[in-house]
Amino acid sequence: MQNKSKTIWWVAGIILLIVFLLVLGHFTSAKPVITITNSNTLPGIIKGNAPWSANNDTLRARLKDIGLPPLTREGSALHIHQHIDIFINGKPVSVPAGIGIDQIAGFISPIHTHRANGVVHVESPTVQTFTLGQFFDVWGVRF
Repeated sequence: MQNKSKTIWWVAGIILLIVFLLVLGHFTSAKPVITITNSNTLPGIIKGNAPWSANNDTLRARLKDIGLPPLTREGSALHIHQHIDIFINGKPVSVPAGIGIDQIAGFISPIHTHRANGVVHVESPTVQTFTLGQFFDVWGVRF
C-alpha cells in the first residue's frame, strides 16, 4: 500500500511540474511587440517613386516613433535573416545596403540590411516578433 501511495505522489508531482512548465512557457514565449504607427507621419518618410536610398538621416526619430531601440551593436537573443524582393509594375526595385544603420551616429536598428542583396537582418537583444511593416518604417518608405 505504501508503494502505491508513493507512486501516486510521484505521478501527481510530475503532472504539476508539466502544468507549471506549460503555464510558464505561455507567459514567457515570444510575444509580438508591435507599435501601430501611421507611416505617413514618420520623420523622413519617402513618398516619392523608387529607387529609394537607405534613408538614414532621420532614422533615430523613426525608431523612437515605432518603438524600436537604437542599438550600439547587433543583438544576439534573436538572429534571423529574411530575403525580400520588391517589384513595382513588374520591375525589380533594389533594397539598398545600410537600411537601419547610422554609421556616423554609431547605432543600428534591430531590423537592418548590410548589403544590397535583399537580405533583411533581424538581430535583436530580445526575442520578439518583427513585421514587414516595421522594416519599411525603419527604412522610411511608405508600405
